[in-house]
Amino acid sequence: MRLTLFLDHQCNLDCTYCYNGKKFSKPMTLEVARKAIDAILETGKQLDQIGFFGGEPMLHTDLMAAAMDYAREKCAKAERQPIMVVTTNGSLLTEPNIEFLLKRDFHLGVSIDGSREAHDACRRFRGGSSSYVTIVAGIKRAAEAGLPIK
Repeated sequence: MRLTLFLDHQCNLDCTYCYNGKKFSKPMTLEVARKAIDAILETGKQLDQIGFFGGEPMLHTDLMAAAMDYAREKCAKAERQPIMVVTTNGSLLTEPNIEFLLKRDFHLGVSIDGSREAHDACRRFRGGSSSYVTIVAGIKRAAEAGLPIK
């Protein structure tokens, strides 16, 4: 079974077509994340994957780490660990964040809208500047580091 944790509405981009609506910060608590993990495990089904989503989940790596550690601890009895996936806009794929993802065996999904022209037509940073170069550089760093990317 798969579980997706929507960590927050907060994002550092201002995409014209964002389905989240107004950007505000009200992060999921660790308590809520734990309850969601427990609810899946209480069904008796195997927790195969946990996805971290949002706004921009990489703004909350501390919550991701704590929820992941909790899930892995709870799943240890089953001797099968869930795959951890983060869906990100890619703008925060810095060296420290890539190291964080590698250390914890994350898989990475990155949202990008094709060419620079197509991407920047709708997916700019707050304030209007281009996000394309930053995101492409982050994807390259993540790929070179060996992160599994979709």
